[in-house]
Amino acid sequence: MKIVELLSLLLSLLLLSILTPFLVFVEFYFLDTQMSELGFVEIVQELMVFVLVIKVMLEYKRKPKVLYLILALFFLVVLSRELDFLFNQVQHGSWIYPASIFSLIGFILIVKNRLTFLSQFALWKNTRGFAFFFLGCVVLFVFSRLFGTGRLWEVIMAEEYSRLIKTVVQEGLELFGYSIILYSIVVLSDKDDDPSLLLYSSSNSLSTLNC
Repeated sequence: MKIVELLSLLLSLLLLSILTPFLVFVEFYFLDTQMSELGFVEIVQELMVFVLVIKVMLEYKRKPKVLYLILALFFLVVLSRELDFLFNQVQHGSWIYPASIFSLIGFILIVKNRLTFLSQFALWKNTRGFAFFFLGCVVLFVFSRLFGTGRLWEVIMAEEYSRLIKTVVQEGLELFGYSIILYSIVVLSDKDDDPSLLLYSSSNSLSTLNC
């Protein structure tokens, strides 16, 4: 990796790390929406997912790949969950219906195009973009849930427990996860065809196996 690329990557990580606390600060200091469903941070999260959907669909239009369709459907499932407060106006928990439809379509596409999908995924998983995507998903779907669980903060804070603190931690981590995923798709996906972005090349893998 070139020095310029390394510095650019480190700067990007630094900015991503600053973004989350800055947006949380904006919500509480300027808006005082207290992390509600219509709060600033929640809206930013939803906009991020919407941008992700648009981005992968534009990528599909530029270069038709089953992988892009699957990613778009994945983000539509996530967006359905983020917009649960809208679906709750119709019926509580009804976000599960559009999410299930998108999931089913994605499953059918993978089954019908499994070899093509697997070959495209095999190439993508060796890129830095995928590494960041995977990291973002871990933060979003695993770490934020575990570290933001109410029971954990009840034990930590005891009688001083505040649900707001728990919400800030969880939503902040979710925002950080979305930021990493957005970076991986919007910034790094444009360079996925660049061999210099491969974490390891197929020739290196073969030479390692032959040793």
